[in-house]
Amino acid sequence: MQTNAFIKQLQDIAKKCKIDELCEVLSPLLDYSQPVAVSDTIRGAFTDTIFEARDGLASCIANPEALQVTELLGIMELLQPRQIAKMVAKLHSVESTAEIFSSPADYALFQSLFANLHTLRLYISALEQQIWKHKQSALTDSDRILEVEVCEYDASGLQPARLAAVLESLHRLHALIAKVVEDKISKLHIAYLDSGPDFILGLQVGFKVAEILKTLFQQFWQKIRFKAPDEIDRHSDGMMKNLNIIQHIARHEKNGVLDAETAAKLKTAIIEEMINLVSIGVLLKEYEQEEKYERKKLLIEKRDLKAVIFK
Repeated sequence: MQTNAFIKQLQDIAKKCKIDELCEVLSPLLDYSQPVAVSDTIRGAFTDTIFEARDGLASCIANPEALQVTELLGIMELLQPRQIAKMVAKLHSVESTAEIFSSPADYALFQSLFANLHTLRLYISALEQQIWKHKQSALTDSDRILEVEVCEYDASGLQPARLAAVLESLHRLHALIAKVVEDKISKLHIAYLDSGPDFILGLQVGFKVAEILKTLFQQFWQKIRFKAPDEIDRHSDGMMKNLNIIQHIARHEKNGVLDAETAAKLKTAIIEEMINLVSIGVLLKEYEQEEKYERKKLLIEKRDLKAVIFK
């Protein structure tokens, strides 16, 4: 699992398992210096939150990758039904937290849950600060990060020649888009690399170029994902129609910003680079688990797309 994907899984698990909310509910119950009355409001808040956390955990473990992370961090053990039942029953049997303090076993039950959840909060925060945010620390106000994914075809790793082809194609596509949107400042930099089942490139580019590239990848993939290579005609109106970047070029041509020949060359070059990138297994990074398998399967089927189209 890639670093970014791991952090996102952690954040999603923390949200669904109500880690922050549970810490907030538990904290005042564990303050030795200031015992508090256990009101129905406190009982209700704890009971509702911990059962919501348990429901959230159930939804997490239905996802294989999230299950892997919850097992790794021991979250399933923290929210065991038997332990939850003991804590709920205890809160409904006492009038003050002083009664919890007077029983080492009861206090340990609540303190252990709080300590482990608080440690998880600190762990997630540290990862965000030291890894994720560090990756974007060099960004200027005018730059954005765009993540693209390079498909792992056969578990043999990403060969240097293929990586070079990916980078060269991305460089050409960036130059074409920057020319269309008249962005003379944007430069393509590799902000970070991440590996796992597939290979992630974090591309640092100008804001306008990033938005155009993101939309182009999304729209182009929607157009071709269910088509066989021999069903795709790079010169057809269907291939170019409704792509925002193509419409942008058409407006420039209409307004006299571009002449007809330059506009036609830009359209063709952009479509050909997109065909090339799909042929070598490059797509915009997506995080929806439900689409992941289908995307990869369809992308592998497009492996010969360039050879078929340019034969």
